[in-house]
Amino acid sequence: MPDPDTQTTLCGLILAGGRARRLGGVEKGLADWQGRPLVATAVDALRPHCGALLISANRRLPDYRPWADRVVSDAPEFDDAGPLAGLLAGLRSAQGLGLAGVLVMPCDTPAVSAGIMGELAVAARQDPQRIVLARVSDRLHPLHGYYPAGLDAALQRYLEQGGRKVMGFAEAQQPRYLDLPIAPEVFRNLNAPEDWGPSGAD
Repeated sequence: MPDPDTQTTLCGLILAGGRARRLGGVEKGLADWQGRPLVATAVDALRPHCGALLISANRRLPDYRPWADRVVSDAPEFDDAGPLAGLLAGLRSAQGLGLAGVLVMPCDTPAVSAGIMGELAVAARQDPQRIVLARVSDRLHPLHGYYPAGLDAALQRYLEQGGRKVMGFAEAQQPRYLDLPIAPEVFRNLNAPEDWGPSGAD
């Protein structure tokens, strides 16, 4: 059952701004997954826990708009910064909305459920000024977690100094790790054609 207090403080952020080079440059979040756009699975996982929902995307923005309250794009100066650029755009939007921070996940982990993201949301509410990251079998998942909106300035500095590693930024902020008793393959990304089954990403 979603916590209404958590819903009013968190902003959901789906990262869909990647270029999907291993999939031939398709717009991965909009590719078909079991009869729906892949991004829909992330919407299902985040929407119950968040007061607002953002999608970070850099192409086909009108196609993403029906799935979120707002679509945000990378700042031009950080167009080579990977997912951290999308995270920065999300943090800035969360601040503008007066929300405590972003509950974030990529668009391409369809097995990550609302229940899993709900556990991260509960942990975020317990300490909203601290990063919370998912950990499964000692493996960290820095793009599945919670980031306080107030870290936007620190993240901008990190990017301006050439930082590009998500874990490098997160570890510098002394995050909390939430151990999840689930199978590691739940967090598998759909990065290559073989991950999508016989037909690949159409």
